[in-house]
Amino acid sequence: MESAIRILSGVQPWWWIVLNLGKDIENRSKPMLGLDFQGEVLLLASKSKGRVADKKNWMAAHGFVSARFGHEVASRIPSVGHLPMGGIVGRASVTGIIRPMAAHAQALAEYHGADRRWHMCEQFGYLLKDPRSTPFVAWAGSQSAVAAPAALLSVLEQLGEDPLS
Repeated sequence: MESAIRILSGVQPWWWIVLNLGKDIENRSKPMLGLDFQGEVLLLASKSKGRVADKKNWMAAHGFVSARFGHEVASRIPSVGHLPMGGIVGRASVTGIIRPMAAHAQALAEYHGADRRWHMCEQFGYLLKDPRSTPFVAWAGSQSAVAAPAALLSVLEQLGEDPLS
């Protein structure tokens, strides 16, 4: 039986920012989960892409947070070497999607209480609710949003993480 829970892969430090700084919109150039998906996702921090690529991702995230929320908030992001990669780091509920738009003012109602500063207006934005860390589980993932296999849900359950909550 296929799980209703999806695995959503992303690079660090973005998942750390979701789990620790309140990022409640996950931006994607393509609607990885589909346009109507609502439900639980496991947050998979991709494996290291190498020191240069990891640092580039960190710098982009740091610059994004700094520009929108200030340097003090951005300075809380741990260095690349202190971020877990190559496994499940958390979970969240996806409650809707914001479609790409030319200007944020076009569709403020679409944000449903989310902080629109997290949205990159040229991208699809998945609305995230109740993000929470889980015990780290090493897991090889893919770039698509796949159904969570029973083996992974079993590991999480053994660690005290109810996969259906």
